[in-house]
Amino acid sequence: MKTQAFFSALLAGVSLVSAAPTPDKTIEKRVPQVTVTVVPIPLAPYPDSPYTNEFQYINYDDSKDEDKTTRTTIHNAFKDWPAMMQKALESIANSDDNTFNRWFPADVDVPGKDQPIDARGYVSGVFRQLLQADASSPAAKEAIKNTVNDKNDFGNNGNGNCGATTKAYTSASTNTFHVCPAGLALPTAATDIDCSKLGDKISQDMRSLTATLVHEFMHLNAAGDSAPNSAGHIKDVIYNPGNCNGLRNTKSRVNQQKTFINADSYKWLAVNAYYNSVCGKNFQGPDVTTADFEEGIAETYESNEYDAALTSGIFAYV
Repeated sequence: MKTQAFFSALLAGVSLVSAAPTPDKTIEKRVPQVTVTVVPIPLAPYPDSPYTNEFQYINYDDSKDEDKTTRTTIHNAFKDWPAMMQKALESIANSDDNTFNRWFPADVDVPGKDQPIDARGYVSGVFRQLLQADASSPAAKEAIKNTVNDKNDFGNNGNGNCGATTKAYTSASTNTFHVCPAGLALPTAATDIDCSKLGDKISQDMRSLTATLVHEFMHLNAAGDSAPNSAGHIKDVIYNPGNCNGLRNTKSRVNQQKTFINADSYKWLAVNAYYNSVCGKNFQGPDVTTADFEEGIAETYESNEYDAALTSGIFAYV
């Protein structure tokens, strides 16, 4: 009986000790130290791309369907980019084609030159910085191959730069661009748009991710900055067809000259020329609607290439 009592007391003591271990040892056992190594997803070309000098892709995870879908969408948009750029060049070269005059004035003021130079030749030179022109098989130049599409919204110091109307944005200093949800929501390729549904005027119905790529690549230093007789880095002065056409038609020469450093002016010239060709008709100039104007202003303000001094008062002399 005493022996049983002794073992009962001993077991009780062991139980008490087990129930109250030292705090340090408890923490050490329950929360082990774990070192987590983050492996970056490497830079890579699109798998087996048939397109010459397609840009590189980074931070796309092939184990995620969403990442693969996004990358494929951007790749498919690039398919029509050379053709749209080529149609712009062909339109510029044709002096009887007035498409160019809708988006740019006749001559351009170049820093360091006493006299302005021919605008058609200048704008053609900008397009040719990015495109190896060829009527049958136009192709991107090395400048595009050296560009990177980042799946991550890297702008604003990593906090993201995709606003509600932002289709995409580019970091010229790193040759990197990101496509935002609003851009992915557009028709993907230029050829996805049905000519029979476009009406008779240039409009927002012609927007596509292909056209967005035309805009974004104009921000690259290889475009405006490196063009012969450069008029300067191409920024975002204003967006949308009505606004870009309005910028061209301001009575102020100073403001008209801003078309040469406005990415959307190049885009809408290319879009206009492309659909004139593939749809077999000469589209009329765009209407200026309140919705078009306000969306264009909002997108300009959201842009990382926005320059308040350039945009301020641009329609004061319409």
